[in-house]
Amino acid sequence: MKRLLSVWLVLCLLLGLAVPALAENETASCPMIYLEGQGIWLYRDDGTQVYNLGIDLMGRVQPNLKELVKRSFHGDYTGDYGPFSELLYETVVPVYETEALGKDGMPTDGSHVHPNDMWRGQGTLSNIKTTIPLSNGGSYPVYRWHYDWRLSPIILAEELRDLIDAVLADTGAEQVDLVSRCESTNIVYAYLYANGGKKVHSSIFYSSSTNGIGAANALFSGELTIDPNALERFLDYYRDSNNLVIRDEQTTDLIFLLLALANEMKLVGVGLDRFMRTYNAFKKDAMVPILRATFATFPGYWSMVSPEYYEKARAFVFGGVEDEYAGLLEKTDAYYEMQKHINEKLRALKDDVRFAVIAKYGYQAFPLSADANEESDGYVSVGYASYGATTADFDKTLSDSYIRQAVKNGNGRYLSADCKIDASTALFPDTTWFTKDLYHTYFPDCVNDLCVAFANNDNMTVFTDPAYPQFLQYTATNSAGSDDATGTLTPIRSIEDTHDNTAGEKRTFWTALRDFFRALGAFLKTLFRR
Repeated sequence: MKRLLSVWLVLCLLLGLAVPALAENETASCPMIYLEGQGIWLYRDDGTQVYNLGIDLMGRVQPNLKELVKRSFHGDYTGDYGPFSELLYETVVPVYETEALGKDGMPTDGSHVHPNDMWRGQGTLSNIKTTIPLSNGGSYPVYRWHYDWRLSPIILAEELRDLIDAVLADTGAEQVDLVSRCESTNIVYAYLYANGGKKVHSSIFYSSSTNGIGAANALFSGELTIDPNALERFLDYYRDSNNLVIRDEQTTDLIFLLLALANEMKLVGVGLDRFMRTYNAFKKDAMVPILRATFATFPGYWSMVSPEYYEKARAFVFGGVEDEYAGLLEKTDAYYEMQKHINEKLRALKDDVRFAVIAKYGYQAFPLSADANEESDGYVSVGYASYGATTADFDKTLSDSYIRQAVKNGNGRYLSADCKIDASTALFPDTTWFTKDLYHTYFPDCVNDLCVAFANNDNMTVFTDPAYPQFLQYTATNSAGSDDATGTLTPIRSIEDTHDNTAGEKRTFWTALRDFFRALGAFLKTLFRR
């Protein structure tokens, strides 16, 4: 998904502004299956790589950047965006077309996860038997399942069913614990929908995408929503030295503070207005062919479109060619029919399966969608990931009147200390945890601790373990990303327990102007030293 979003961010910039700790190898009460998120590397039968995490989109776009700008302005003047659309297609599609599936939503080139990551055939379950690290230096046994994330969750749920049966046969256990992450939560839901929860002891949804992702809604439906303040906040995150877009701190600081100044002068809004006019003029001719040649052939990506957006997205991408893509649409339609009933179905299963949800907040989402101003983990809004918790906008808190009413209704204990979240409206309010300042792609050791604690304590809720109340603060202890991250989760019981940054200096035109000239001075000093 991150690769797909990067395409659109380039366009925006281009056209807009030119637990109890377990010791190592201790036996689990139930075998645990950990399902990866989207983005596992893929290979063909001959061993060649289909998907590589290190694709440099900007490096591919750079040679055509000037011509793309020229053709976009020509389209604005003449109303003919054909030349722009052609060059955009020629620029973007070759980067991603090797991953594309056929018009039936299935691989045409024998591509799949690497044989070393498969559990069927030679090696069987030994291929995926491993451990996950815990904060105390120990580890916990899991079966780490890799899958082809392009495929329909319904197809992958059938493989998960077979995997669960194989694990139960291998261990002699009667049930498994499932820990799913992002896109794989959709697979677990599809499994539970079809098979019920008889063989599942607990299901932990981490950064869930079962209700959709706002950016996927915008991209697949063609309905971009770009708010100037959301765009500035998003770029502020990437101005941080740990997240630099351009590997030059002074240059990055100058560019982004110029954007902040332009925002205060209302120039960002003017640029975005121009971008939206241009985008709406060319989106059908330019973006639909790109989507059909790449990401829109992935039923897995369609499963991250929210039910309220699915039909309009289906019409946007495949309107007029439904018969040609009938095999693909049969798969996406089938999942949509299941997805519409997700809360109802999960609620019906709660007597058979112990559900836990771990949502994250404290980050600005991609500034492309209607939920970009909501609290999120950088990808998924808290409302979606938590199955319905009420949240304030990213730079605001819940209103005083809302808080008073929540307390009056007896729901005060579900309110976060920073007044950002009301967990009482979530689907599983007593087993839904919220971790602040933990980015979407990170799954650190301290979260493994929480998952293991829940799996091994049938009575655990957000109120039973003082170490794991409903709201937790994440503090990193190393600079690694993704699953190599380490850190701590500490209880949030008061605003002093959070890394609250909402009380900073309010930006005005004059402070933006001051910051810009400071950055300009630093940039010039650096420039003349070179």
